[in-house]
Amino acid sequence: MNKPTFVILLALLLTNVLFHELVSGWGPYTPDAANAESAAYGVTYNAMDCLSYAAWAQQSRAGVFPFSNLYTASEHQALFVSPFFLAVGRLALFFSTTPLAVLNVLGLLLIPVFILALASLCREIGFDGRLTTAVVCLAVGGGGVSWLSLLLQSTPAGGALRLASSYPPDLVYHDLYPATAFTVYPFHTAALALLALLALLLARAEDAARPFRARAALFIVLASLCLSGTRPYEPLMVLAAYVLLVAASFARAVPRPLFRRRLAVLACLAGGILPFSLYSLWVSAQPVWRDFADISASLLGDKDWASAFLLLWLLAALGAAAARGRLLAGKCAFFASWSLLVFVLLVLLHSGLTKLCGGCTLPLALLAGLGLREVLARLRRRGARAAVLVLASLLALCSPAVAYSRFARRPERVPAELFQALDAIRADATHALPTVFTDPMTGMYVPGLGACRVCCGHWSMTNDFLVKFELLRRLGLFQGGPQELGSEPAALAACGAELEAQLESGTFQYLLLKTDAPLARELADLLGGGHALFSGRTYVVAAMSPEIGARLAKLLDALAAPGK
Repeated sequence: MNKPTFVILLALLLTNVLFHELVSGWGPYTPDAANAESAAYGVTYNAMDCLSYAAWAQQSRAGVFPFSNLYTASEHQALFVSPFFLAVGRLALFFSTTPLAVLNVLGLLLIPVFILALASLCREIGFDGRLTTAVVCLAVGGGGVSWLSLLLQSTPAGGALRLASSYPPDLVYHDLYPATAFTVYPFHTAALALLALLALLLARAEDAARPFRARAALFIVLASLCLSGTRPYEPLMVLAAYVLLVAASFARAVPRPLFRRRLAVLACLAGGILPFSLYSLWVSAQPVWRDFADISASLLGDKDWASAFLLLWLLAALGAAAARGRLLAGKCAFFASWSLLVFVLLVLLHSGLTKLCGGCTLPLALLAGLGLREVLARLRRRGARAAVLVLASLLALCSPAVAYSRFARRPERVPAELFQALDAIRADATHALPTVFTDPMTGMYVPGLGACRVCCGHWSMTNDFLVKFELLRRLGLFQGGPQELGSEPAALAACGAELEAQLESGTFQYLLLKTDAPLARELADLLGGGHALFSGRTYVVAAMSPEIGARLAKLLDALAAPGK
């Protein structure tokens, strides 16, 4: 690794450490110096998804495996298998800390793995030190230009023209941009590190000077197996891209030894990726899990993905064009195939299949490196070449810089009293994973922070989320929010009947309410006078007694009455 690339690595590590120290915390409860009633808890952005990852590891910490979905009380089998979250939970138990703390430390430690693997990839392709540094910047930053639209939007002319969206992809989809994923999503950082290692192995397998022996094949199988055991989405894209490469190799009649080698590599990839992928496919067809899979597989489409990776698209296209005669038989053939699939999914089809595109800046940056090399070859003056590399590197990192400024201005916080409420539940609980009846907003935090199950708390993991959200609002667990979510009366009735059956069967062991909730006032006689396990200014916790269950069932019956 050359010195400039090492400086980039140090900057990424320093940014990660500073944000956890000064903004988000590492994972254990950290009181906010500016507001004693709130606390940092190790999350920088997108608390709902980050806490859902922690919820899997909380089950491992509690000794439960395979994992169930803690964001629903609907009956379902515990089918989710994740070696990664199993290890995170066991480490949290061993070190007597929280899964979020383990995730954040692992994320920090895996940043050098990604950068070292990427730098090795650049050497494998033949980039010099300066070009390697630029490719690293392009890969971690993504080369989006939405920051420019936002800058223009702040001007009078830009405001009149409405040039910028409030949610451009390169300032929202932080899992696709390593520079922000390193701090925001430690889980995705693990996948990025494994993806970079696998990409390095695949590039080396293209080298005709290296015999493709059993050891190289075993490493590809193990790397792809570890990747698919960590995240199920990216490996499918890798496999599809390699299938496309083999098909193109057959159609264009590449040298026979190379074609046979690629067939062998494809067999290794399939052997490592398909076991977990096929199991995940089966799980996604099971009750409750089916709802989660249907919603989470496709996110919002019709985004401006052209500008989200604009610099990468342009340079990658230039690189592919410059190497067009040699591309299919060269070491970048797989990365061209991968980049093409990403372009089709995001730009041509405007699909919401962004989870399949995780790590896409890696192949695009490598192709962009070919494009930059072509530009540099046309420049005679050394100063001009240096300026191009510096400019490309800085432009690639602008969107992450804007994102970090947003993180700092809007730090994630949770009411400090919630930790006391969860501690009261854990101290009283006899179940490894007690089930708590609470409002959806609090339910977002409870599984990841308290290792408890809730009936509603995550937009994709809670089956019939919108219906349950509206039902709990009508029941008085919270006030405000959207008043009418378009839920059909039949759907509300079905969820109400399910909830009433759960109350009668003793599914819920605890009641966790905000003190200003209408239901807290309704149950005041059953929550006061020493009945509560915890009572504070913001939250009250009580064991789910028969009296509370009967009162809730009565309220549900009233909601089910005609005209309600």
